[in-house]
Amino acid sequence: MPIHGKVRNIVAKFTFFKDREMVRKRWKELDGTAYRVFEQFPPEVMSKRRQLVVKMKEARRLGKRAYLAYDTLYVDGTPVRARVNGGGEVSILSWNVNGLTESKQLSSNFVNILSSYDVCFLFESWKSSSSNIDLSGYLSFNFFRKFQHRKARRNSGGIVVYIKEELAGGITI
Repeated sequence: MPIHGKVRNIVAKFTFFKDREMVRKRWKELDGTAYRVFEQFPPEVMSKRRQLVVKMKEARRLGKRAYLAYDTLYVDGTPVRARVNGGGEVSILSWNVNGLTESKQLSSNFVNILSSYDVCFLFESWKSSSSNIDLSGYLSFNFFRKFQHRKARRNSGGIVVYIKEELAGGITI
């Protein structure tokens, strides 16, 4: 028997993703009513989201555009990784960059992508022993190709590794 004034949750499970998204995207139409729409997440995702909400509010207070998508916080379009229990997770990027050119190194989009990872392996860097590969906040290692073909017009091969400075004590190369 219903109790007057008691809030009761209704859980809806959709057969088609398209229907779920239609309902989810129209939640603003419920403003001013007694109804709300929330997504249901697994407990581990909810725990991660609770930690990220604090960071999201801080970013918004600083005038940045911040939002949560599933278990990831985005600040000004860049994903921000949560450190659970003071660390534990290390994010790693493996990328064939087809030449770590100066324009790529100076590109804010490129640097933002690298900055969202703890360790980055960039393959086909095309760098030499004298190349500048520094990235702020990272230790950098250049494993250049020692022997080039005698008719080659540019360097080829090579691997550049970036490790965040705060992790450097726990990683050896």
